[in-house]
Amino acid sequence: MVKILKNLLFFSILMLLPISCKALECDFTEKARLKSLASNINTSYIPVENGNTITFNVTISNIYPGLIVVDATTGNQYYYDENRQNPGEVVITGLVPDKTYRYEIYSTNEECNDSSLNIYYVTLPAYNSYYKDPICDGLSDYKLCNKWLKTDMSYEEFIKEVTDYKNSLNQPDKTETKDNGELNPILEFIYQYYYIFIALFVIAIIYIIYVRRKRDSFGF
Repeated sequence: MVKILKNLLFFSILMLLPISCKALECDFTEKARLKSLASNINTSYIPVENGNTITFNVTISNIYPGLIVVDATTGNQYYYDENRQNPGEVVITGLVPDKTYRYEIYSTNEECNDSSLNIYYVTLPAYNSYYKDPICDGLSDYKLCNKWLKTDMSYEEFIKEVTDYKNSLNQPDKTETKDNGELNPILEFIYQYYYIFIALFVIAIIYIIYVRRKRDSFGF
């Protein structure tokens, strides 16, 4: 009977050991260390243009040993790999524009991967496939000729909008023309009869001088 009790006690201790080890393998200090590593990960992207289409390459760097990067869209996982030229960096290719990608960081330690350590979002800009059209030559500052633009226009609508904009640049300033039209008759009248204005001005000066001298002579 004593032997049976000893065996039961021994097996009970064995069953408890893994639980104790789990607690030790992912304590507060280890979790904090992993979170610190996860916070150092960087993301960047570059466009890859092919004719009138474009994709993006997203680079995830500073992946440390012990971390997993999970693509929330595809479920693909990326690790630190010593066989790569840059072990802590992965390049994800063929990503489409005008979309946000989510990357979640976990620990490779199963005891510490109950929740993500960090989350990164990469938002790729929308692409305007019309921006290289010849009609945009010299109009790089015009919004519809911008490379990074979200638009649902058909090609015909795009051509019409840009053509209308080009035509508007060649229109004279109606406000300026109107103002000039109002001023020209006045200026023309003054030009034709300027000698009258000069004579009136001279007479006015002579009159003022005469009045002042007359006042002086009477002692005013």
